[in-house]
Amino acid sequence: MPPPGALEEFDRIVPGSAARIIDQFEKEAEHRHTLEDRDARLIVRDTHIGQFLAGLFAIIVFGVVAFAIAEGAFITAAVIGGSTAISVSITAFLRRPRK
Repeated sequence: MPPPGALEEFDRIVPGSAARIIDQFEKEAEHRHTLEDRDARLIVRDTHIGQFLAGLFAIIVFGVVAFAIAEGAFITAAVIGGSTAISVSITAFLRRPRK
């Protein structure tokens, strides 16, 4: 937004232009706030969906590992469980915020 002196000059040259500039500035600020609010809601939604899917994945992997153990496939259970634990650890490490 232009400084007050510039607004006075605009208004002197084109009467009412200072009010139009201020109105436009207010509309732009409201629009920006609307977009920021929408983005924040989408980030929260995406985070919740990701957490739900991660939990579902963990339950499925636990079921597969339990089934493999029940069938006597101990090596298969160890490979599936171990590789899942390692991949989850790596993902958690890589997604950690950087300083």
